[in-house]
Amino acid sequence: MMFYSIGAFAKELGVTPQALRHWEKIGKLVPHHRTPGGQRVYSQEQVVEVLGFLPDREITIKFTNGKLKKGTFSDLTINELDQIIRLAAQTRRDLIQKGATVEE
Repeated sequence: MMFYSIGAFAKELGVTPQALRHWEKIGKLVPHHRTPGGQRVYSQEQVVEVLGFLPDREITIKFTNGKLKKGTFSDLTINELDQIIRLAAQTRRDLIQKGATVEE
């Protein structure tokens, strides 16, 4: 089983260590355990609990003749698909803000 310090765990989730301390205080996310010195330790399973997937998984999007290949997303979880959709929407918003023309 893989474990993370509070800083490494925060980086995986894209939040600050302060956010994790707050989540623990309100009972939203309790560390897996603490070291004898009192440091918070989080597990890889907790990354999956929070994000719905492991962030280091590579997702390949395949195209054939300029079209999305059938079955490209069939092995993804619903949470991974949600992350792809959110990232695509944010990327589109960023491009529009920069003045790019986006096809509908």
